[in-house]
Amino acid sequence: MGFFEESGIGNIVKNLCSNLVAKNYSVSVGVLAQKYVLTDIPVGCKVFYFTKHVTLSRLFGGLALSQDWQSNIKGDIIHHHQGSLIMRKLPFENGGVILHYHGANPRFEENAKVMYEARQIRRHASKAAAIITVSQFAKRELQELFNVRSEIDVIYPGVDTESFTTELPAKYRRGTPSFLFVGALVKKKAINRLLDAIATVRKENPDAFLRVIGTGPRFYELRDQIRRLDLERNTEIVTSWVSRRELPLYYASCDAYVSASVWESFGLPVLEAMACGKPVVGPSVGSYPEIISESSAGAVYESQNVEDLAKTMTKIASHAEEYKTKARDYALKHTWRNMTDEIEKVYRKVSQV
Repeated sequence: MGFFEESGIGNIVKNLCSNLVAKNYSVSVGVLAQKYVLTDIPVGCKVFYFTKHVTLSRLFGGLALSQDWQSNIKGDIIHHHQGSLIMRKLPFENGGVILHYHGANPRFEENAKVMYEARQIRRHASKAAAIITVSQFAKRELQELFNVRSEIDVIYPGVDTESFTTELPAKYRRGTPSFLFVGALVKKKAINRLLDAIATVRKENPDAFLRVIGTGPRFYELRDQIRRLDLERNTEIVTSWVSRRELPLYYASCDAYVSASVWESFGLPVLEAMACGKPVVGPSVGSYPEIISESSAGAVYESQNVEDLAKTMTKIASHAEEYKTKARDYALKHTWRNMTDEIEKVYRKVSQV
């Protein structure tokens, strides 16, 4: 159960389903609304939508049971990917409900949806037969922010190491050094700091280049910042649709992947970049320190410190080739198949209870 779309959670759900079907599991996916884009649905995976009544109930903070819900919410294992709207109505009392926590930190996203989700996690997470988080950082969040004292399994997401590889041409290469960020143009991603940093890097490297791939509400604000800093030659924001087939070519065209996010439970682009042999420059918050430390494929800078960010970007990009093997090797440990194998162990544990 989850958001089956081109997003972090969507890609996790999609690839998990594909690998479960390959293991001969019977898999159904419940999607909250038809607005979510369904792509590459695994053959043999049933997809069903909850009714419009369920979606509209967001306005009232509740959930009206529908015929779709009653006929489809069943199975030996109910693997719930954190849609807060339906969390309170899960059949916890029957066992077999697994909560997969992808992150919902109300300190950094103070909107109604996140606040509601946080309340549901506090109230219902401990009822789950098992809990999975996407990083050690996310596990600490559950324990410290939501007071969850249940056993928690940490299972990193995966990456397609056949599509994201070191053998790709640098088709979209621009500038030297060249940096890439992939993600939504929203406040928590702090892309404005990346722009400030590339302006600093440019002082000693006039051809330095930053490419951002994503869409979101901060586009016009970021565009104005680019103009104000005279960065038109040194930056590009790609807001047009980039297919999963083309995306690896953008990674192949940079020297390093860089992020300024103020909070990140786990960023799939980090693994995608490493699978392409690219080092990662990440802030000293969220899951970045643990991933960069484990992989030895990049460096952490002091979060919110633009000068330290710019200095770290320059340093890592100048030694990018030295990180190639470490980055690739780390990604190979975290394929979608490996993720599925670890999740399957949780399924077996729950089934034996």
